[in-house]
Amino acid sequence: MDNVVDFERRKPTKNLGATSGENFRERPLVAFPRNSYHYLTDLSGIFPSHKISPCLMDNVVDFERRKPTKNLGATSGGNFRERPLVAEESDPDEEGIVVLPSTAVVNNDYFVSGRTVEISGTVNGDVYVYGGQVFIDGTINGDVLAAGGSIEVSGKVSNDVRLIAGQATISGEIGRNLTCLTATVELGPSAVIGGNIVVVSGNTDLESRVAQNVHLYSSSVRISNNVAGNVTAYVGHLRITSKANIGGILEYWSNKNALIAPEAKIAGGVTHHPSFFYKFFQGKFIKGLKLGSKLAALMMNFLYSFVIGLILIRYFPFRITRTIETLNAKPAQSLVAGLVLIFLLPIVMLALIVTI
Repeated sequence: MDNVVDFERRKPTKNLGATSGENFRERPLVAFPRNSYHYLTDLSGIFPSHKISPCLMDNVVDFERRKPTKNLGATSGGNFRERPLVAEESDPDEEGIVVLPSTAVVNNDYFVSGRTVEISGTVNGDVYVYGGQVFIDGTINGDVLAAGGSIEVSGKVSNDVRLIAGQATISGEIGRNLTCLTATVELGPSAVIGGNIVVVSGNTDLESRVAQNVHLYSSSVRISNNVAGNVTAYVGHLRITSKANIGGILEYWSNKNALIAPEAKIAGGVTHHPSFFYKFFQGKFIKGLKLGSKLAALMMNFLYSFVIGLILIRYFPFRITRTIETLNAKPAQSLVAGLVLIFLLPIVMLALIVTI
């Protein structure tokens, strides 16, 4: 240790302590980062004739915790075990799968992310999760805020659930409100929603029981279970099946009429609000305009033919006179020749297009 190089001063230092029995004075030569013992173990390669004393290794300062660490190894040849600073409840593996096992209990808010996340345990707090695939089949005594490519909630959530996903499947129990922003969302028959539902989605399949109101903003919606409150929908296509039982009003905005099964029960009645464009194109003015456009087309065709006839009579009077004389002299032959030209000319043109 008398020949240890002071890397800061570039010269030897003296009397740093040669044995473990001496009192080592904490004056680190270099501020080692986290896991700095890897650098200390390499000193034997620089000074092969000397070994690092145990007293030096026993008093290495962990600058992240600002206190000495113990039992990192006695010699330069020791193998050191890395200890995590924070214990994790989840169990990530090398493939990016994070699992909270069914026996685990988290008495705090739970933050997790990974390629695949499985939450099967109990969380006494809120859950914040982000992943490619998210599976929640445990018990969450709080809120759930999740974002991912595919999210499946089959467990029990006591409070609100908010999802942003490509595809979401709900088959568990949600104590309060459900809010979804998805491409496709499916609420299965076993799902129970204790509050309101707000869904913004491309396709919505609502088969769950809902204790309060439903607000839908979707291209296609199918409702086939009990909804205790009102249903408000801004949709492209709306279908109410025979299993549907709506305790309030069904009010929807769409360019098309909803497909409502005769067996469906809607206590508050149905109110359809067509869009402005639907009213405009289905109104009397547009219908009259369509009829007028057909008459205008006939008038324009007559006008075009009349103008073309005047031009032919003005600039080609001799040919027009000979054509009229031929029609009067040989009406049958002229009729056959005209029919042949009508049917034969398109066939000849098509053959030329195909062969050339």
